Amino acid sequence: MTDPYLDRLKRDRGTTWTLSAAVFGIVPIMVGIVTILLPGPHIDLQVNPLYWIILLIPMPWCWKMFGYDTSALRTVRPMLWATPILACLVAGVAWAMHIDMVPYWWMIVATLVTSAVGLIAYPHSMLAKEPPPR
Repeated sequence: MTDPYLDRLKRDRGTTWTLSAAVFGIVPIMVGIVTILLPGPHIDLQVNPLYWIILLIPMPWCWKMFGYDTSALRTVRPMLWATPILACLVAGVAWAMHIDMVPYWWMIVATLVTSAVGLIAYPHSMLAKEPPPR
């Protein structure tokens, strides 16, 4: 038997925008971490197993998020606030290591935009109006 709350949540556009922004806001940060830890051309890095391990770290959370797991849904709003902070920390590490900062400025912009979209959509979402049951 399907849960009527989850069915309504899956059809809600505000929730979809919020969850998508939370998940896609992590991607630039993970790419930034990869470029710090594994220097070199991006194409050459794809054969390195560490590249895939780093990119797969947030995968369980993303999987639960799009599976509408209630424990993951409760972390959406904090994640929307945390991703710009994480992006700034990654950029700070890159700056301290004297790495070219242009990609990291774009990383910060991308995470700010995705977080802003998620935070704007959140109050209008069913997720905010009817939080998931505990």
